[in-house]
Amino acid sequence: SSHFGSSRRRYPVAAAAAATASCLLGMACLCGGPSGAAMTEAGMTWQCKCGGFSFKLKGEPRMNFNCHCQDCVSAARHVDAKGLGNTSALTEGGGVAIACYYLEQLEFPEGNLCDKLDFCKVGEKGENVRSYTKCCGTMLNTSGGKNFPTGFRPFNHNCIKNADGTEYRPQGQVMNCMASAAFKPDEVPEPKVSKADGKLISFLLGATLCYKLGVGTGVGSLAGDPAFYPDARDVKEVIPITWE
Repeated sequence: SSHFGSSRRRYPVAAAAAATASCLLGMACLCGGPSGAAMTEAGMTWQCKCGGFSFKLKGEPRMNFNCHCQDCVSAARHVDAKGLGNTSALTEGGGVAIACYYLEQLEFPEGNLCDKLDFCKVGEKGENVRSYTKCCGTMLNTSGGKNFPTGFRPFNHNCIKNADGTEYRPQGQVMNCMASAAFKPDEVPEPKVSKADGKLISFLLGATLCYKLGVGTGVGSLAGDPAFYPDARDVKEVIPITWE
């Protein structure tokens, strides 16, 4: 079955959004839309290992979780294997550390972002595009692309810093998701769920509905920016599928 991190299948959330949009719009904007995000002044920072790529963040992530699906993990391993001295997106438990931010929560310096990024996808037909910095090979977005139907993007959580420069750590435990799609499901640490918990499902559904209906999308000035909405057909760096 398909899932959030899959780069080779249709996004199930988008299909659900089309079927339930008329009755769930109110819930969408409350549960998943950017109206619920902390839109404060930029105080936190996302920064790659070498510091060559960084930007300000307005507020804390809208959602934090670790994804253990084979696609996300294989992409993170692929980028790490380049040996460029990056900040890995992987956690000690083997999943990919994800922090979801709406694009309007990002504050970038002037310049073409694509010039500083490279892109990869899992499988020749993959539609889910991951990005990483050219300077030191630090993964930026753990999912994305032109066909990723939301106004937020999942960022490498391990690169987020507080205003004082210390590592950002969310309050409470972070859920380990997609355990059933992991390379070694039995080794996924607690707390864990087979697919996604209710909180994550509500967030994904809400964000997708808002984006599809054009109501409070949270994209801001980065709508259509090729750094966050690249066309998978143009991505030449392909991670071979060796686990099926």
